[in-house]
Parts: sequence; C-alpha cells; structure tokens
Amino acid sequence: MGRTYVALDLEMTGLSERDAIIEIAALKFRDGRTLSHWATLVNPGRAVPLAIRQLTGIAPADLERAPAVETVADQLREFVADHPIVGHTISQDIGCLLRHGISLSNEQIDTHELATILLPNEAEYSLAALARRLGVAGQNAHRAAGDVVLTKELLLALEKHAYALDLRVLEAINQLASAVDWSLAPFFRAVQRERAREAFGGSPLRDHLLQRLGLSDVSVDALLASRRDAQPLQPRSEPQPVDADAVQEALRPRGALARVLARYEERPQQLAMARAVTETFNRSGELLVEAGTGIGKSLAYLLPAALFAVQNDERVVVSTSTINLQEQIFHKDLPDVRRIVGERLRTALLKGRTNYLCRRAYDMERQRGDLTRVEAIALIKVLVWLQTTATGDHGELNLAPAERAYWPALTATAETCLGSACSHFQRNTCFVYRARHDAEAAHVVVVNHALLLSDVAAESAVLPDHRYLVIDEAHDLEDEATEQFGFRLSEHDVADLLHRLWHEPSQGLLPSLRPRLHNVGVGVRRDFDAMLRDGQERVEQVRVVWGEQGQTLRRALEQLGSSEGDYGRRLRLTPSTRRQGVWESVVVPVAERLSAALSDLLRYLLRLAQLVRQLGPDAFAEFEQLDLDLQALCGRVERYAAHLTEALVGGPEPSPRIQWLSSRTDRATDLTVHAAPLEVGPLLENGLFLPKTATILTSATLAVGGSFDYVSGRLGLRRPRTLQLDSPFDYARAALFCIPSDMPEPNRPGYQRAVEDLLGDLCRSTDGRMLALFTSRSQMASTYHAIRPKLEAASIQVVAQGLSGLSRRQMLNALRRGDRIVLLGLNSFWQGVDVPGDALSVLVMAKLPFPVPSDPIFAARSELCAEPFRDYAVPLTVLRFRQGFGRLIRSQHDRGVVVLLDTRVSSKSYGQVFRRSLPPCRVEATPSRAIPDLARTWLAARPASLEVHGRSDAESRPSS
Repeated sequence: MGRTYVALDLEMTGLSERDAIIEIAALKFRDGRTLSHWATLVNPGRAVPLAIRQLTGIAPADLERAPAVETVADQLREFVADHPIVGHTISQDIGCLLRHGISLSNEQIDTHELATILLPNEAEYSLAALARRLGVAGQNAHRAAGDVVLTKELLLALEKHAYALDLRVLEAINQLASAVDWSLAPFFRAVQRERAREAFGGSPLRDHLLQRLGLSDVSVDALLASRRDAQPLQPRSEPQPVDADAVQEALRPRGALARVLARYEERPQQLAMARAVTETFNRSGELLVEAGTGIGKSLAYLLPAALFAVQNDERVVVSTSTINLQEQIFHKDLPDVRRIVGERLRTALLKGRTNYLCRRAYDMERQRGDLTRVEAIALIKVLVWLQTTATGDHGELNLAPAERAYWPALTATAETCLGSACSHFQRNTCFVYRARHDAEAAHVVVVNHALLLSDVAAESAVLPDHRYLVIDEAHDLEDEATEQFGFRLSEHDVADLLHRLWHEPSQGLLPSLRPRLHNVGVGVRRDFDAMLRDGQERVEQVRVVWGEQGQTLRRALEQLGSSEGDYGRRLRLTPSTRRQGVWESVVVPVAERLSAALSDLLRYLLRLAQLVRQLGPDAFAEFEQLDLDLQALCGRVERYAAHLTEALVGGPEPSPRIQWLSSRTDRATDLTVHAAPLEVGPLLENGLFLPKTATILTSATLAVGGSFDYVSGRLGLRRPRTLQLDSPFDYARAALFCIPSDMPEPNRPGYQRAVEDLLGDLCRSTDGRMLALFTSRSQMASTYHAIRPKLEAASIQVVAQGLSGLSRRQMLNALRRGDRIVLLGLNSFWQGVDVPGDALSVLVMAKLPFPVPSDPIFAARSELCAEPFRDYAVPLTVLRFRQGFGRLIRSQHDRGVVVLLDTRVSSKSYGQVFRRSLPPCRVEATPSRAIPDLARTWLAARPASLEVHGRSDAESRPSS
C-alpha cells in the first residue's frame, strides 16, 4: 500500500511477564521489497529453559557473549523510526520491550489478529501454520531473524485477502471499527480507499464456495435461497428388516467395505457388533455394546443404520459426546458408508440452536451504539465469515475466549426467534431453519449428547421425530444428563440479565424503547417515560440486593464450604446446611429480599409487555421482536427467581435435586448456584428410551467386571440386550502393566516423594514419550516443580496442564511430534486422547481416579446406596480407570507401558475389580527401582509384528 513497514519479532525465555529477551530481529520493507534488516542475540542474564533451547536452537554459549538488552535499545529505535510495526501478536513483543525499558509508540499491525479477521475459520493461527496455509516460504522458524521474514510475507498475503473483499464489506468493517479504538482500523481504511479508487470487484473468499458448487456471480444468501429442498422422510408403517447376513458380508475381506477402504482387514468383533445392531433395528429394543479399541464400532453401527433408514425411509439419530467423533462420523465415516449404500443416503449434522448465527440478531447488534472493542471485532469476524459460510455454525469460526462469551448475543433462543415472521426465514436464509430442514430430510442425523438431552429436558422438539437412536461414547451419558437436567446460575448470568435490561449510559432494552415509540400522543409518551424510569429503579434495586447476596454467600462458603484447592470452594445445600446459624441469620434474609425484588421486577416487566402489546405495531418499530424479547426476559427473571429461592431458601419438602454453591479462586465474579437431578435414570428411561423403537448404546468402557448392571442401572435401562467385545489388539504383546510394590499408599508419608522419584527415573529411562494422569491439581503441580529441573538437565521437556502456558491441543501436538517430552494432565486427559505410535509409549496414573468424597453430586448419590463404596464409588472409578488405560494402545502396532502409582489395586480387596477390568496384558508387581529398566527393556524388545486377535463370532453373541 505504498508505505514502509518494519516487521519485528522477539525470542524470549518463556511466555510470562517475568521472562527475558534472548533475540531481537527487525526487517524494513516497502511494496513487498526488503529494504534492510537488523538482528541481535541478547544476554538474558539467566538460564534458558530446555524447551526454549530446543525450540530456537540458540546455544547458551552464544547468549553469554551477546550484549545486554539496554545496550541495543538505541539501535532498535533508530532502525524502527516512526514506521508502522508489523508482528505476530505484536502487542506481546511491544509489551516485553517496554518492560525492558524500550518504549515504541508506533502504529501496530498484528498479523495474528489480522489473520483471525480475514481467515476466520482456521484451526490454528501460529505463524508457521498460517505460512503453510497461505503458501508462504520461510526458514528458521522460532528464530527472530527468520520469523520477521515470514511475518513480512504473511502480511503481503493477508493484504491480498483484504483487497479481495467486497467493497461493501470493507465499508461495513470500517463503520464498526470507527466506534472503537482498534489498531487495525488504519489498515482497513487504507484498503477501502485503494479498493474504492481502483473499483476492484470480486471476492475469491466467496468464490471458493461458489466454484466448488459450480456457481458464479451468486451470493451465498442467493445460493441458500435457491436451494432445492429435499422432502421430509415418510417412514413405512411396517418397517422391513435388513438382512443381517448381507450386512456382515459387506464387512468381510471381499465385501463392499473392502472395495471402499484401502488396507481393510476383517475383524470378527466388528462383524458380531454389526449383526447385533442390525437385529436390534429389526426386532426393536435396547442394546448395550462394549466395543474395545480397534473394533471399528462406528462402521459397525453406521452401516446397519444407513441400510435400515434408506430401506424404510426412516430417520436414525446418532449421538456422540465429543466434537472429534462427531466430525469423524459426519465427514469421514458416513461418506464411506454412502459409497456402499448409494447416493440415496441423506445425512445431516445438527447442533443446538445457539450454535447457529441468527441473522436478525446480528443485524441488530451491528446497529448498537455502545459496542465494546471485543464486540466490534467479533462482529467484523462474523461479517467476513458470512461471505462464505453456508451453515452459520460457529464451529467454523475461530473466536477468542472473550468473543465466544459474546456469541450468545448473536443467536436466538426458542423464546426470541420470530420463526416464520422473520424475513430470513421467508427468504430461506435462516441458518437454524436450514439445519432443521436438512435434518428432517436426512436418514442419519448426527448430533451430540448435549443437544439430544436438552431436547428431552426442554421438551422443545428441537430434533426431528425419530424412533431409532444410536448413542456412541455412552459412558459420558450420565454426566451429560446431569448437566442438561439441572441448572447453573452464576453471578455473570444475573449481571448479564440486568445489563440487557438497563445499564449506564442509558443503554439496554428499557432505554431503547423510548426512541422506538412513535405515532402516540404526548400524554402516552409521558406516561411511558415514567414507566421506563420506574423500570430503571427496579433493575437497580435488584442489582444492589444481588450484590449484597453475593457477599453473604461468600461468607457462608468461607465458613461452611469445603476447599477445592486451586478450584475454589463448594458447599452442598441441604436442609441441614440451611439450619446453620450463618445461613439462617445472614443468607436467608437477603435471599428473601432478593426474591421479593425479582418478583417485583417480573411484575413490572409483565405490565410493560402488556402495555407494549396494547400499543401494538403502529406504535413500535420492530414490534414482533420487541414483544418476544420482553417475553424472553420475563421468562429469565421468573426462572432465576425460582432457582435462587429453591436453592437458597428451600421449601417445606426436601428437594428432589442436588443443590450446591461454588466459587472459583481465579474468578472474582464466578459465584454460582447449581442444581442437578438426584437420579438421571428415570428421566432417561421416560424421556429418552421409552419413546424409541430401538436404541443402541456403545462405548469402549461400559462393563465393570464383565457386568453391565452398573451402567444399566445408572442410565435407566430395564432389560437391555448386552454384548461385550474385546479389542482385537494383542495386549499380551503390546502392553506391560506395572505396579510398584514398595510404594506407600496415597495419603501415607513418603508417597509424594516416591511418585516424584519414580516418575523422574522412568522418564530418563524411556526418553520421555510419557503421559502422566493426575486426579489432583496440587499433586500435579508439586510433581511438575519437583521433576522438571532434573529432567530438563537430561534434555527432557516437561509440560503440565495449566502450568506451562500451553493449551491442551498444543500439549498434545508436542507429544505427537515425538519429542523427548513428558506431559502431566488432569481430568480432560483421562479420555479423548489419541496419540498412536511411539510418541506415547508410557502412561502413568498417579492414583486410582476415585471421585472427591465432598463432591456434591457424588455425596448425594452415594446416600441412595446401601453400600455406596462398593456399589457406586468403585464401579464409577473402574470405568474412568479403564478410560485412562485406553489412552496407551491406539493401534495394532502400538507397544507401551502403563504404570499405576497406587498400590491399593493390590493391597485392597476392591483392587481385584480393577485388575479384572484390564485387558489381557502382562502384569508386573515389582519394586519401584526395577520399573525404569523393565520399561526400557519392554519398549526396546518390540516384537516383529503385533498381530490382531479376538473372540470368535460364537463367543460374541449378544446376551438377552
């Protein structure tokens, strides 16, 4: 754009404000041509962590000879001069320089933020990832001198994307940017000026979608509006059964699937599962299938489901817990199944309403006069994304955490959706309507557990009617049902409600009514203004009392609650709790005032809604939306009042729900009131299973000691057919399970020191390649700080969840790269981790993953059991233990070691339940000092091949 820029990059000893600079580089360029460059190493005056040395390749000796940062400050200032500075997350570099006494106040262009605007649906925005995505050449990644070259080339590539935007889009971007302080505003203003001058048209970003669909010169809106809709399904009155033998034949070595998939291998367990699923569709009923890792369970249920659905014009809903499996099924497995079943098979991916952009809500937000910087940038990202999205699903859109918090304002709830009265509905451009219509015409609809269960909980018929259901990852169903059938009300929720009604300076729904009122007399307007002032006072009254309530609840939490370490505090709310002195004398009086204030606000809003309806559309612009907004806000106030009164004051009868209070130590305004059902089984039985003709539930971990009784009882399944299928992997040759026989039991003196010593020795012996699972954040942190110095001295990197400045995905990517690394993780790493190959060769479980006794849900449900430890705690923990164990062997070629640092599995009577739950691997109970050598020898002695084996069909028949 005819200006001179300076690309700037730093390398540092870490990511925190306390870290020091080790390298600075700058590159001056104009019109894509490099003018000059400057770079220097910097002596940080401290040791450089191993991870940084490995990442940059900078040797400590080179830094010892380098100048101090203050001696190069003038050179850097002189080189940069007053030119705009370009950098990837440049604010961090500028901030770091400022902490080292170098102040640069130049205009800044952040290529990271610019990329999130112009490429809003990328999975990763690192400099290297964007360079690969845009075909930008470079070298010496993670060296400042190389990164400034990449940064320059990245800016040039992003400029092309900006120039390709439609001029009207650029105008809208600059209109949104004009109201906030945004460092990229000058960039977009310059692009708009150039585009207007050149009258350059067309948008490759939009053309990408249109060309893929064989269209041109058509907007995405026009594409959606012109789509020919498939007709909804018309199921047969008498379903025709699918030939189970034919299904199995398709899965044999010369069957249809082998012609579709390269290197396909027959697996007897997959054949057995496919037959059982087919028979369940044909005969109806409920089927529980435990399908070990490697069976291919997705295809074992998808092929029968697709054949049955197409043959009978029926709909089968497939529900998963994780996004990864949902995406795999829809984008990978179902296309393979379609190649077998034929093009008649129609599929749809359906998510909850709030996953989809509401075009009307988006338009209304753009018209607001009080947008924050975060909100304006989020709207700009959505604006660019709207040029190409055909789904409106925010899963395509990569938003920052603060922007994700704003996303609900861009969606519609069932209460605020105009439905057929909306212009986008009428033009066939409503994303929610499109997704629902696609689902109504689909034979297989893929959803997640949250949508499946929220549909039951709300009785809102979000999903199209269906009689056939497959639930994968069924081990998560009880937890998700607990979430969906309960409620959670935080300080933020209440603050957001009041903010939407009224906030300074005269913003919110109530102040917005005044300018929307027209065609009324002076008297009506005067009375209406008085009513709005009254509403403002009522909102403020609730705000004041809610603030007082927060103080009383924190006091009660401090006195009565249990500490959760770094997680904050929790307090279960029972009749006994409410009889405590601090609760009766401090919490309840304020809670009663809060209830009265909320009831008063509700009565006011109902009167206001009635008045608005009386005045009608002649008096109010956008009357229909206003009426729905008022109804929705009345509903929120009513629900919040009921939830708070039930939890804080209680009633004459014991509540059928578990209620508790929690706070987070790292969030000042995250006091939350919770409720969950005491039992989800009856709710699932009546709301989910009984209305279905056939339901299949499957997971790799459903049985405890070979029995499905525990999971059947928890989920409300009366008499399901069951089928347990072992993994086809040869665990006897693939996995070694070690128990240190001389280690103290958890909570005994010396246990933590023994954990640290063994973990350190084991890491050195196996060169890292380890995932260590913990149940306690404090234990993980202690272990991390104890083993990190010694392991880094041995060139083994140690990263820990929440302690290393890396996201979960970044940590797993580091492990997958096969570096010398050990990863310490908490709850989220016990399942859903898939790292096949040698990169993950050692799995350590610090303790058996028993739930925390003070957890309100666990404590309340334990009280329902005659033998709570035996009948609830142990089976629950066994399933989680099996999930953790399953992180190691992910393919038939994997080989590894599992070490459990909890001798209770051997010393306690219940330990046999855990041991019986293991696959048939080699087990060694041996002194701690022998385990590192044993592990190294096991990993080095990889057999020539790891054969697939499994039960015969006869052994794998379902039980009745």
